[in-house]
Amino acid sequence: MEALVAVLLAWIHATAGYAVPDTAPRVEFVQPRLIADIMCDSRPKCPVLAMYLHGDTIFLDDRLDVHGNDYHASILLHELVHYLQQQSGRFTESDCDNWIKEEQEAFRIQAAWLRERTIALPQRHQIPSREHLCAGGLHGGTAPPQPK
Repeated sequence: MEALVAVLLAWIHATAGYAVPDTAPRVEFVQPRLIADIMCDSRPKCPVLAMYLHGDTIFLDDRLDVHGNDYHASILLHELVHYLQQQSGRFTESDCDNWIKEEQEAFRIQAAWLRERTIALPQRHQIPSREHLCAGGLHGGTAPPQPK
């Protein structure tokens, strides 16, 4: 896993200019229920497959095969972008508008990585609209949950 994370961090640096951190985040595979409980208020059809909660750990759905499936690896890359955003201090506010900017950037970088591999970002994973995210969408109109 460390080798894949290093490759993805270097790619993000070359593509988006984020500095490669001295310490990479930990990556933990967890049951989908944990992600659904946190990101989707325990709804049974949670579309979220990974999360980064502004710490030193990225959580991935344990059904993902990041070594054997480029699309799954792109989900890890998306979360690594969030880790680098946090490390850089580029997005300092935790309101919905800034969260949208973070998500849009992460989706754009993920889409670029997929394009290099001639894979399209699935429509269901396109950049969500502000109205969806901030007006009662995925997080009920607030920024994503913060660690306690």
